Amino acid sequence: MLPFSVRIEQARDRLVAAAGLLIAVASVAIGAYHLLRPGGAGRGGDEVLLMAAGGGLGLLGLGLSTLGRRRRLAAAALAGGLTGLSSWLVLGHGFAFEVALAGYVGVLVITVVGSPRMDALVTTALVFLVGLLVYIGGPAGDQAVEGALAIGGLLAATGVSLAWLQHHLLSAIAELEVSQARLHRLSHLDPLTGLGNRRLFDEGLNRQLRYCSPERPLGMVIIDVDQLKQINDQHGHPEGDKALQMVAEAIRISSRGSDSSARIGGDEFGILLPGGGLRGARLVADRVHELLLEWEDQGKNPTKLPVSIGVAQATDPAAGVEALLANADADMYAARGIPQRAAASR
Repeated sequence: MLPFSVRIEQARDRLVAAAGLLIAVASVAIGAYHLLRPGGAGRGGDEVLLMAAGGGLGLLGLGLSTLGRRRRLAAAALAGGLTGLSSWLVLGHGFAFEVALAGYVGVLVITVVGSPRMDALVTTALVFLVGLLVYIGGPAGDQAVEGALAIGGLLAATGVSLAWLQHHLLSAIAELEVSQARLHRLSHLDPLTGLGNRRLFDEGLNRQLRYCSPERPLGMVIIDVDQLKQINDQHGHPEGDKALQMVAEAIRISSRGSDSSARIGGDEFGILLPGGGLRGARLVADRVHELLLEWEDQGKNPTKLPVSIGVAQATDPAAGVEALLANADADMYAARGIPQRAAASR
């Protein structure tokens, strides 16, 4: 599923495109109505110009927001054109100012939907001025100054409120996605080792298995800490935790950036190697084991941490998860009867 912010941006693209289509259709309809009504044929030039301007403007906005993915430019074009057309209907054709007012509110909505907050605030200021001029110069120009101020206040309040809501809504969505990402990450991590948990391992295994092939084999490493219970019993659980953390650190050092590692059980770890195959799995397994032996020799691992390691690969998605895990477990069980230093050199 797409992130919520991406879906919001796609919805904004579609809304601006729908506004462009609506403006194109409405302009053609209004122009056609006045051209075809009785007595309208004599001044058809204005109506044809209206149809051409409105229709072209709407199609331009539609094209920019859908084909070119330039929503901000499309919104600016639609806002500018709709402001001009709304004003023209009042000043050039004697329409009531309410027609222009509806267009100005539409301008504010289009700008807020399709543009950043500053664009919306600048557009609000411009529409405020244009609205006052049109109100004064139109049929309502002889009315009280209070009416003009009321109209201007309405437009300003509408634009500022919409811009404020847009800003805080987008900010809240961004914060929500950050929180969701953090929760998702925490829900897929093992808190003790910092590696992934069983859920992350299973999701990665199912996903990677779908794309494996003979040319891109999926490698797997299973590591089991053989004497974790004895370590906990003899040295205490803090030492057992340190032992698990040491294995996790060896896995981190030995793995590639594209590999996925996780603690998949109390004393068991798994590594997935997309494209690594059996050879890559053996290299990682040997490196992990060598590191643990080196740290033991250096005294960094006083509890002497024996591990069993099994490797496997999948080249056919139809083989299934169970078969891959069973092969890795079988290889690990076979290694348990071999001295660890010898097992590491297999």
